[in-house]
Amino acid sequence: MSGESNNATNKSSADGPLEEPSPTASDGAGSASTSIATDLYDIVAEVHLSGPELLLVPTLEATSDVTVTTENLTATTPCHLFISVAGESFDAFERALQHDHTVAEPTLVESHENRRVYRVRPVTDVELLAPRCPELDARIIDVQSSDGGWVVQMQLSNREALVSFRDYCLDSDVTFRVNQLGNANDWEGTDVVGLTEKQKQLLRIAYKYGYYEIPRRISQNELARELDISTSAISQRLRRDTEQLIGATLGVEKDCDSELS
Repeated sequence: MSGESNNATNKSSADGPLEEPSPTASDGAGSASTSIATDLYDIVAEVHLSGPELLLVPTLEATSDVTVTTENLTATTPCHLFISVAGESFDAFERALQHDHTVAEPTLVESHENRRVYRVRPVTDVELLAPRCPELDARIIDVQSSDGGWVVQMQLSNREALVSFRDYCLDSDVTFRVNQLGNANDWEGTDVVGLTEKQKQLLRIAYKYGYYEIPRRISQNELARELDISTSAISQRLRRDTEQLIGATLGVEKDCDSELS
């Protein structure tokens, strides 16, 4: 019995252990040599894109009273794309969608009172919202329809990538406009009308509790207590945030020299 045990031990020593961890697996120097490279995408840009050959733009130009968002859009043309549509004029939207040369086979897949989801097949030679541009190298954060085109939020590693994207769009007859440009660390999550999450939260609360109703169901003093800030701060923020919302939504700028006639 002891001889068999010795033979087994000798065989193990000759062939090496069956499961012995690599010395570098727990070695500090070995771990450091395999660290992940760092290339921070610290630039955030919000751009507006439009053009007759851009995906769904003919439909967006024909129906300005709905908001369209895309689901899981990538840089390659998918066989099918799902879009979420919020609004009320779905009949007009569907009529325009049926005549849109940038997509085929539009199909309603989900229906709610104020929102519907459609499946479409993008035509292969149209420009997608994340163009097939190798030098773009961007992370697409959000895509939403606006003003007859698309507002795209993206993160990039450098400004040269954004310039390259602009040049690609212009060469492809896609109108390109920068709405906002900033650093990812300072980005406050603004949406297509330029409101931060803090601004939107105030307007939501004011709307929810009837501040904009006639007569008002909540006063500025009550709003101030609800949000634990001063009444003067509420007054200033409501005026500023509402002014910004109206200006951005209606696409108008203030003219300080004009007078009502």
